[in-house]
Amino acid sequence: MISCDTPYYQDERRYSQKLEMDGNYATEESACRALDAALDQHRDQVEVVKEVVGQYLLPRPCSKDQRARIDRIVIPRRPLVEAGWTLGPFGIEVKRSGKKAGPTICQAMDYARALYVMPQDSSIPGHRIVLSWIFLFPLKEMGGDLSSIMMQHRIGRCWLSSHSLSFGGDGIWAINLRANGEYDAKPLASGQKVGSR
Repeated sequence: MISCDTPYYQDERRYSQKLEMDGNYATEESACRALDAALDQHRDQVEVVKEVVGQYLLPRPCSKDQRARIDRIVIPRRPLVEAGWTLGPFGIEVKRSGKKAGPTICQAMDYARALYVMPQDSSIPGHRIVLSWIFLFPLKEMGGDLSSIMMQHRIGRCWLSSHSLSFGGDGIWAINLRANGEYDAKPLASGQKVGSR
């Protein structure tokens, strides 16, 4: 007879645990304030555009006709591109701490197939862009099969610590914006496969 102490059942218990957004942000607004404050320290490296509306390029059959609205779009400026981030604008979807991460991941998958119209107060007003990656904030740790699926769909995680704001996924940090003003960047190689594996 197999007991619940066998490795198989221990793994099942681990994967059945609720995956939640990390951090100590009681509201989405407080998470947005912390994120914006960290990004604001790096205005020479990134431009941040808030609450950008988009339309889905590939509407799903039998679904409601809705529009996308992502919390932040980050446009890398030349210093960040020269440092190594060559994948263009990326999005950030923000949630409060403790919120279930599953629906947020699904939301990011939807947002990845949207075309966003840049507002008039951005540096590229009226331009229509597709995001290279979408990062979820605040999400620090992710592993296993779910992390692999996220990376294939170009969904990463974003985490703010006392010394840096970091973007990456599956154990790899691609962009680090440090509190002391320094930064480094490299492209993420995941999310390039299509079709059969």
